[in-house]
Amino acid sequence: MKLSDLPRGSTVFVDANIFLYYLHGASSECRAFVAACERGDFRPVSSAETLIEVAHRAMLAEAVRKGLATPKSVLRRLKEKPEILEHLSEYRLHVRRIQALLTSLIPTTPELLQRALDLGAGVHLLLRDSLVAAALEASATRRLATADRDFLRVTDLEVFAPSDIRIGSGT
Repeated sequence: MKLSDLPRGSTVFVDANIFLYYLHGASSECRAFVAACERGDFRPVSSAETLIEVAHRAMLAEAVRKGLATPKSVLRRLKEKPEILEHLSEYRLHVRRIQALLTSLIPTTPELLQRALDLGAGVHLLLRDSLVAAALEASATRRLATADRDFLRVTDLEVFAPSDIRIGSGT
């Protein structure tokens, strides 16, 4: 289903790629969705693991955008020259803003990890996606906003994807 088909008032788990497409301006649908969340049209939930992923990727993108590293060298460059991190602050503001709009943040606990390991083996998901599936269970919602088609293998899950981004695997 399209992200725009998500019923108003719904509780929805938001995957990292939705936030990243929003932050990078890659999807007008993701921008509209986040704005709708800010207005209270939806009850967005996510997990600590998801926010960590968003923060990490947004930090790397900020370094590249500011010309402090190239896409191919960004990780190596930040490890070799950690002082570059002093010049990165926008990603923290973005993550705080995202966290503020969430109605619930599912913690990554040892129990959640164990459940993720079991779920992933059953439907052939990579670990990060398995953590999302386990967090979905913990949040008591079956609605997921994502651009990752791997979640289509999870039964009883309603997947809502932006139609202006090519839905992919591992996005």
